[in-house]
Amino acid sequence: MLALGLAAIGVYGVVGYAVSLRTREIGIRIAIGADRLAVLRLVMSDVLAMISWGLAAGLLMALSLSRLLAHMLLHLNAMDALVTITAAVFLAGAALAAGFVPCLRALSVNPSTALRRF
Repeated sequence: MLALGLAAIGVYGVVGYAVSLRTREIGIRIAIGADRLAVLRLVMSDVLAMISWGLAAGLLMALSLSRLLAHMLLHLNAMDALVTITAAVFLAGAALAAGFVPCLRALSVNPSTALRRF
């Protein structure tokens, strides 16, 4: 649970920073007529890409390090598929939830404020 919380905080920080860097772009998109769904799709596509790459890298590392851990575990399977898939699903869910908060902040960007800020 601690690792899940730390992962969610990390994703929230990275996505929040990415949204803050793109505030002007989001403001321009809203000013020229982009609807809220398009902005939500824009930001969440970045979140989903980040989650996909992170899960792929994590699963590859877990598979490669499972042989090393197999020697340390007594009478346990180092690569239990159910545990691995469950952990991946929980991490993906936590990352989506953590990425949704900056998405909501991106939806509330006032175009005139965003353009004057930079």
